Amino acid sequence: MKNQIYIISILFNLVLAKNNVEELINNSISSDFWVRRTVLDEKSRMITVSFGNQLYMAYDLANSELYKVWSGGVIWESAAINDIKTVQPRTWGISYEQELNPEFYWMEENGKDKKPLKAFYKGYVLEHEKITFKYVVTLSSGEVIKIDEQPLVELKDNIIQLTRKFFTTELPNGFSLYCEGIKLKSGSYTIWSKIFNKSSIPDKPEYTEAIGNSGWVPPAKLWLNRSGCNTCHNFEEDRIGPSYKNIARKYEKTPHNIEQLTSRIIKGSSGYWGETVMIPHSQISQEDVKRMVQYILSLDNQDKRKVAITTPSEILEDSTKLKKPGFGNSLNKIHPSYNLIKIRPDWFKPRVGAMDFLPDGSLVISTWDSLGAVYLLKGVDKNNPDKVSVKQIASGLHEPLGLKVVHGKIFVLQKQELTELIDHNGDEIIDEYRNICSSWGATSDFHEYSYGLEYKDGYFYANLGLGMRLMKHELQDPDRGSVIKISMKGNYEKISVGLRQPNGIGFGIDGELFISENQGQWVPACKIIHVRDGDFHGCQYGTGDRYKGIIPTPPAVWLPQDEIGNSPGNPILLKDGPYAGQMIHGEITHGGLKRVFLEKVNNSYQGSVFRFSQGFESGINRIIYGPDGDIYLGGVGMNGNWSWLGKQFGLEKISYNGQTTFEMLSVQALSDGLLINFTEPLEKKASIKFSDFRISHWRYETTSKYGSPKFDEAILPIEEIYLSRDRKKVYVELNDLKKGHVIHIMLKEKIKSESGKKLWSGEAWYTLNNIPEKNILRVFWKKL
Repeated sequence: MKNQIYIISILFNLVLAKNNVEELINNSISSDFWVRRTVLDEKSRMITVSFGNQLYMAYDLANSELYKVWSGGVIWESAAINDIKTVQPRTWGISYEQELNPEFYWMEENGKDKKPLKAFYKGYVLEHEKITFKYVVTLSSGEVIKIDEQPLVELKDNIIQLTRKFFTTELPNGFSLYCEGIKLKSGSYTIWSKIFNKSSIPDKPEYTEAIGNSGWVPPAKLWLNRSGCNTCHNFEEDRIGPSYKNIARKYEKTPHNIEQLTSRIIKGSSGYWGETVMIPHSQISQEDVKRMVQYILSLDNQDKRKVAITTPSEILEDSTKLKKPGFGNSLNKIHPSYNLIKIRPDWFKPRVGAMDFLPDGSLVISTWDSLGAVYLLKGVDKNNPDKVSVKQIASGLHEPLGLKVVHGKIFVLQKQELTELIDHNGDEIIDEYRNICSSWGATSDFHEYSYGLEYKDGYFYANLGLGMRLMKHELQDPDRGSVIKISMKGNYEKISVGLRQPNGIGFGIDGELFISENQGQWVPACKIIHVRDGDFHGCQYGTGDRYKGIIPTPPAVWLPQDEIGNSPGNPILLKDGPYAGQMIHGEITHGGLKRVFLEKVNNSYQGSVFRFSQGFESGINRIIYGPDGDIYLGGVGMNGNWSWLGKQFGLEKISYNGQTTFEMLSVQALSDGLLINFTEPLEKKASIKFSDFRISHWRYETTSKYGSPKFDEAILPIEEIYLSRDRKKVYVELNDLKKGHVIHIMLKEKIKSESGKKLWSGEAWYTLNNIPEKNILRVFWKKL
């Protein structure tokens, strides 16, 4: 089984290296026995089982029924599998058996009456390259019946044989139970078989069929999806970058413009496709990029106000290059108070979806990739990659972005299920994938991710993302865009709603639960949110009138887009040195770690966010403290701008070294200003002037558009500056504070500590939800 899994991985890597249309859909896997959870044929909760010889079965787990038996293959395409957004896996080939009447799939008979039953899928067991599905049904008598089903598809002498072996617990007297017309024996085994003459497998489908279109689609349009361009650009609507139609309206379709834009895509640039920096796309051939540019520029045939692109010698230096790390630009090094430690062997390249530790100190990691695997890493506390062992213990999971160890048991959050992973024989390989909960609403939309996993006092906590490809008449499932609470018995409830894509979840200050949210439609910027029962957080994408008239709860902290946030991961509570009690979170697209200080004003959290560290091997998706006291960092990424600098995997850790780093420790709000706390005293002869502080503020508006510009942006005039006796606090008096605004603080580099250290970073962003009544007694402070 293990070798087969790695063969599959190699095949997918080969697929990712190809660019032409024929190879795009020529990636079905022919292997021996394997199992895989995905969306399939637009159905959300599906599992595919391969029996070799291009023979497959698929089950619809939402209805606990056999969906299809066929020969041919599966077109394996999705964001996690091969970096293609919007599409999902679909079957192709000859179908031999397909369920057409799910309402009567499970039936009970009591006397002469037959009634349909609802069966509930409870998981599956893998043993000796066989799969056993587990279901339960509740009879009209109230009796709960357990059913096991072990399917098999074999090819013998050009004959396909389907065999289904059932075991049913004892039925009450007078009751009979049927599965798809098969009468199941009470308290015994039932074996049912059916044979089919093997048909010739048709050729693999054309690419237009593969993406579900009935008519011809320009290859360049398909390549836009495959290349990752659609991660940031939409045809009609400005998102992370401008819409394709707006690009077409801006640039004339001339050979010069086509060549220049082609070069910008391959090399990476900013200012041509939008303000966000576009990563290089050197993996795509120049010919394919050129065709995509030609297609984009053909989307608008009007000639008004179009511009030509300047040659490189005429291009002014990008304004971001004039800024310095920590002062208007991202940091570029590891935080001085921490040491970076490499822990993964070079051959192990995980796209980390989630991670946690077992009681024995082993690290458990789930991956967001073509395998949907779980790995067990031992020796990560040795600080030497050569002493770290990596063992794959599970695979075939559906985009597992949450993982939690509870009392030594491993739980993973798949896209549409909370699953317990169980090793029955002590070899560490997972034998049983037990369904704890799969009741929340889900569709086949590629973006309906389930994010993160936390546990406290008998309950799990997780986030549900929205579907992002709704048709005009469609509404979101009511469960989407929410934080949910799940009991060990599988019951769930929504806690708060109005979310878009809340990737991160974690316990922070005061033991409270916090989540991170991503900018987009109805979300002005990324944010850190305090989770409270009943709160609505503003996103109404595809929700109709569901939240009409409800006032959104403001976040604890806004993360202004491209300045300090793009794709935040899970927050954790810091335990180290002066930062203890604050929170940090990783960033997938902006990169690095960000630090958050929170305070309570009017019984609600608000506070400041700071740049903390960069210099890692990828964008950071998941962070967690290990038993050794170090912070473990799991990286992830995909083609397009769902990554930091194009990096797609990573696993490393940082260890607190006790060294003091001179920086702002916190920013607190006062009734008439801000109190800035530093990690060290300012130098004694410091000559601090008003001009050393640039303080501005703005507000956001929540609309249906992607993100929000800064409204009412203005400089906040400084009235006075005071220094505390220990020179570790600076009070900046401001008389124009406005509730509901974000305040940006920029300090000049010249400010130094008593020990002569330079500022690590001179920026902070404070979210002023409420203006407190507290102030300071100026008599004890020195006016500067």
